[in-house]
Parts: sequence; structure tokens; C-alpha cells
Amino acid sequence: MLYLSKGIVCKNSTCDCLNIARGESIVTISGKEAGIWLEGRLKINSDLNDIKTVEILSDKGLIEYEESSDALGKYRLLTRCICCPTKVSIVKKPLSKAEKTVLQWLTMAGLRLSTAELIFLMENNILPSTSLLYEDNRQALVETIYTKNNIFDNILETQMEKAQCRDKIVNVLLKLLYKRRIVVL
Repeated sequence: MLYLSKGIVCKNSTCDCLNIARGESIVTISGKEAGIWLEGRLKINSDLNDIKTVEILSDKGLIEYEESSDALGKYRLLTRCICCPTKVSIVKKPLSKAEKTVLQWLTMAGLRLSTAELIFLMENNILPSTSLLYEDNRQALVETIYTKNNIFDNILETQMEKAQCRDKIVNVLLKLLYKRRIVVL
């Protein structure tokens, strides 16, 4: 079993009590719940000593979990999350070329791209360009990603399960999370 924490720690949190922002709501957790949430904050965690607490945090919208612990499980876990760029801190860890490309898509796309959409773009060698970036070009980006073959509900997610670059992009997203360049919501 795998899990990944969702949300952003609020500034008014303490060591004993975490306030986690998810959208417009703030959820307060402490004790074992806070410990488990923190363990999955910057990486997918597979060390599950307390499945019940993970399920409680999932019900609160603070964790996504997946029964399968293989590469496909990691992909499916990330498809249920929204990856958002963070405001960069002073200390920046260096990024690979793939990390820079994915981060550019996430930062400049003009809309929130899903994991499957990012994989589609990378699988088809579609690089960030001014004709596809920013709010003014979001319709062009949507039309580039969605065709008559994948416009139906969840078809793209299913198709991208078989993409050759799936595991690479999943790992890129996880590295960006670990480097604190994205947050998961």
C-alpha cells in the first residue's frame, strides 16, 4: 500500500498541532495523524503501520492512498492529485532537463495540468512553447491534448497507464515534490 499527503502546512502550525490548507478549508490534525501526514508530505510512503489512520486522513481529504505498491500504483495515486508549483525559496536544488520541462508546463500552462496530461505531452514530445502556454493559449493546449480518441471521461488516464514515459514522468513529479518545487493538493 502507498500513500501521499495532500495540502499545505499553514504558518500558524506548531509541533503539536498541524493546520493543513486544502482549497479554502483548513483541517487541524495532531499526534499520530500529524506524524503520518508528515511522512507522506514530500514522498510517496509505503511504510504503513497504521492503515486505520491513513483511512481517516483520506476521509478528511489529506491523503490519497493506493492498494498497489508498484509503478502503476504510483501513477494511479498521482492521477488523483493536483500538482501545483510552489513559490521558490532562496535555496534551490538543481533540476534536470525533464524536471525543468515539467515544471515549466506546471507553472506556465494557464491551467492545472493533470498527471495524465503531463505524460501525454511528454510522450508526444510536445515541448512548452508560447503558442501553448499562458491563459491566452489554454484552449490551444486543451485541443492539443484532447482528441476524439481521448476526450471521454478517464480515457486519457487509462491510455497514459501504458505510455512509455509514464514511470519517468511520475519520478520527475516525485523529485519535484521532494525538492519542494511543487505541492500536492
